[in-house]
Order: sequence, then C-alpha cells, then structure tokens
Amino acid sequence: MHGCRGPSTSGEGSARQRGHAYDLGGNECHPQAVLDVASGVSETFELGPISLRVALAAEEATVLYAEIEPGAGSSWHTHTKEDETVVVLEGELVLNDGDRHVLQRGDAHVMPRGRRHAFANEGDASVRLFFFCSPGGLERFFRDIVSGVPAEQAASRAGLTFG
Repeated sequence: MHGCRGPSTSGEGSARQRGHAYDLGGNECHPQAVLDVASGVSETFELGPISLRVALAAEEATVLYAEIEPGAGSSWHTHTKEDETVVVLEGELVLNDGDRHVLQRGDAHVMPRGRRHAFANEGDASVRLFFFCSPGGLERFFRDIVSGVPAEQAASRAGLTFG
C-alpha cells in the first residue's frame, strides 16, 4: 500500500503509538495512504466549508470521507437510524455529545443512534476524517440537500433531527 512501512525490527517504533496508522499487515502508514482510498470516488458533496466524498454506500454501511475547514462544523443533531463513528486522519476535531471530546489524528469516537451531538473544527488547519455510519443510507440525506430538497424533508427521510 502506498505510504506504508514494514514493521520496525528495532525496539524503537515496534510498539503501536498513538496517532499512527497501520494497514492490515501491521505496517505503519502515512495518512496519505489512507486518503488515497477516498480519492477515486466520484460522488462529492460540497457543503460550503465542508466537503464530503462517498467512499462506500451500501445497505450495511455508509463511509464518508470529509474535509472540514477551520471554523466549520455541524449544528446539534441526532441520528435515529444509524450509529456513527468518527475517525480523524489529520487535524483536530472537537466533538460534543454531552461531553467535549478533542479528537486528533488516529482518534476515533462512537456515537450510538439516538445520541445528540455536534462537531467543529476549532483549529487553524483543515481536518480530514472518516464518518462510518451503520446501517447505510446517510449519503441520501446529502444527495437530497444538494439537489434542493427542503432540509426538513431531507432530514425527516434520513431520520435526522436538528436542534
């Protein structure tokens, strides 16, 4: 895989360290290797300072690759149809689900369906991350929004509540 190194044979670097990415063979990967996974996807949703690319859209799961510019984020919302996991690839994301979580490269956080939450990029650099949603279908909400479906109708169909 592009950007990956084989496991270290010295004692230094052989233990998994916070903020490092690994492929399935245990090889350390540069974040660009992970980002390349999403680069060939044709469906992209440009939502002002947030860009989303669909990495996977299946009945079982939706995976969205996101780039969030400084100062951008979501309003408070709740998913009623899917669990959502956020995995930060680069930068720092503040996620609030009743508790404030500052997620950095390599960090992940799970929000079970029904848990109200919001997120923001409070830093000076873009944040790159994956949203994993299970079961799938959340990409339809963004498709509706960019095609002009009223937000309330799109949210209702997707099982999202805002506020």
